[in-house]
Formats: sequence, C-alpha cells, structure tokens
Amino acid sequence: MQEMERKKQEAERKRQLEEEEARQRKRQQEYNDLEKKLGIILPLVNEANMISQELKRKIVFNTKMVKQMPDFLDEGGRLTDGITDVVIKVDNDEQKYSYEWTTDKF
Repeated sequence: MQEMERKKQEAERKRQLEEEEARQRKRQQEYNDLEKKLGIILPLVNEANMISQELKRKIVFNTKMVKQMPDFLDEGGRLTDGITDVVIKVDNDEQKYSYEWTTDKF
C-alpha cells in the first residue's frame, strides 16, 4: 500500500517538474522573441526621434513593454502567464496628447 502511494507521489512530482520545465522553456522563448523585437524596434524609434528633432517637431517616441494578462485560469485554477509585447508611445506636445502604437503600425 505504501509502495503504491510512494509511486503515485513520485509520478505527481515528475509531472509537476515537467510542467515547470515547459513553462520555463516558454518564458525563455518569449524573452528571446522580445529581445529580438527590441533589437529591431529601438533603432527605428531612435531614428524617428532624430527626424522629429531635425524637423523641429515636438513629438517624442518611446518604447514601452506591456504585459497582456489572460482573463481566465488554466486547468489547475492558476493564472496563466501573460504575453509581453512592445508598444510605441508617441507624445505629441504640439497638439498636447499622446497615444500608443503597436510595433506593426510603427
């Protein structure tokens, strides 16, 4: 009886470890994708700011990372990891407003 319980606990522990490893791999892939996206978008944002200065416009572009959290729980009742994305914040001091663009729009 104890042997069965021990095997059951080991199987559960192994399943939990596999789930955690899968979450870590997913998180690492997300970080790699985010790093790649930032490597592309940051030089473009810097260039847009230089163009704005050369044209003597009062418009400033900034990058902003946002975490999109899901509205639901996973099967275990835990909150699932959200997705981190990059948006471009545009501050227009000429017309006194700001807004955010997706990287696709930028």
